[in-house]
Amino acid sequence: MSETFDSLVPTISFFKVQTHIVEFDPSVETIEVSGTRENGDTWSRKAIPVRENNVKVLLGLSKDLTLKLKQLGPGKKTVKITRSGSGFDTAYEVQVVQIQTKVNK
Repeated sequence: MSETFDSLVPTISFFKVQTHIVEFDPSVETIEVSGTRENGDTWSRKAIPVRENNVKVLLGLSKDLTLKLKQLGPGKKTVKITRSGSGFDTAYEVQVVQIQTKVNK
């Protein structure tokens, strides 16, 4: 089953909450998200659709976070992502909370 994401889907923010637990599927393709800041400058970045508290959201991807998510390997997982630092000193810690398996009935 394929999920669709549009411009109304919220993006996870690490500014107020430093840790998020999300359902992550590495087989889902990244998308390009863009917008305009209050000063008129435009921005864009890559993001990946995930679920947080069973709600579809977008997870913005930095080089550091992308690398750490790729290291998790294939298969859907529930992961805990914690951000520390800011600007060029931003770092992410990614921990697998649960590996999701299919149950055949």
